Amino acid sequence: MKKHLYGIIFSAVLTAALTFTLLDSFVFEREFDDVPIALYVMDTDDFETTEYEYETPTLTQEVTEVTYDTDTPPDTTTDTSDGTATATAPPTAVPTTAGTTAPTAPPPPPSPPQPGAEVTDWSYKDEKIEISIQKFNGYGTSFFVADVKLSSMSQLKTAFAKDKYGRNITQKVSEMASNKKALFAINGDYYGFREGGLVIRNGMLYRNELSVYNHSDKSLLIDKRGDFHIAKEGVITNEELAEIGVVHGFSFGPPVVVNGKSVVTSLDSKFDPRTAIGQVDDLHYIFVVSEGRIGDDPVESGLCLADLATIFLKRNCHTAYNLDGGGSATMWFNGRTIYSNTNRSISDIIYISRG
Repeated sequence: MKKHLYGIIFSAVLTAALTFTLLDSFVFEREFDDVPIALYVMDTDDFETTEYEYETPTLTQEVTEVTYDTDTPPDTTTDTSDGTATATAPPTAVPTTAGTTAPTAPPPPPSPPQPGAEVTDWSYKDEKIEISIQKFNGYGTSFFVADVKLSSMSQLKTAFAKDKYGRNITQKVSEMASNKKALFAINGDYYGFREGGLVIRNGMLYRNELSVYNHSDKSLLIDKRGDFHIAKEGVITNEELAEIGVVHGFSFGPPVVVNGKSVVTSLDSKFDPRTAIGQVDDLHYIFVVSEGRIGDDPVESGLCLADLATIFLKRNCHTAYNLDGGGSATMWFNGRTIYSNTNRSISDIIYISRG
């Protein structure tokens, strides 16, 4: 009888411990008490554009894509093998997949544009910022491309969910972007879901460790001039990060374009919804978010990394980096969600500010 009772008690304790571990890992919010290290304090005087010589990107394959001259692009441009394309009218609702429905309530009103700004549902242009978004069909799926030109590195920012650094502290991209009065935003690297990895936000170093759960040991660094660098986690030191003047650092990966060439290996063949960012030139960036996980078709699951690299190379990016995708993949612009795979709450965003 006692042995039976001991067994019941042991099972109950084991179940309770396992339950607590799972809740602590995936549910309970925990704000980290790590004191961040200031790597770089942003000052507007430091953001003068500097001319650099970049190697001309080299395409790994030829793909035809259609460019529209209108400032309000059609909902979809379709790449085909014979180079033709079809297009439909701009969407009137939030594009969604994976069972996500468009919100019934209107989004909060965006901040007013700068005086003299040209604004459409898919573009924004003033004397300091230029954003143009298009949706394409190609590579077996649909994807969104945002072409962003800035006048200052101070316009490229990041934000934590609830303005807190920690585990399981999450918000929707739309909430974070609206709270920051952003003009444009995508999901970040979801740092709070993983142990380790590099976390640098707005010039503050929160973590510089080799990730124990990641898709790559390479991190993306964005320096004070807005230029992209690829660094190996667990190797680059805090002193080196400070010397570079790193303002933002992300840990997910892998990088897909380095020095104007695809660095995707033959092993990187999985199709998924993707979020990625690339640099064309000084303060000129390409943001890509793809749809995916539609039905049982493996191709309709999204983009493979080789195709993602090709999209960036077509747009002359010298460096491009894969961020958290899957259910996190989200693009938001001027008060509305352009696309969200599952409308998931996540740890962080990358956004363009209005000032």
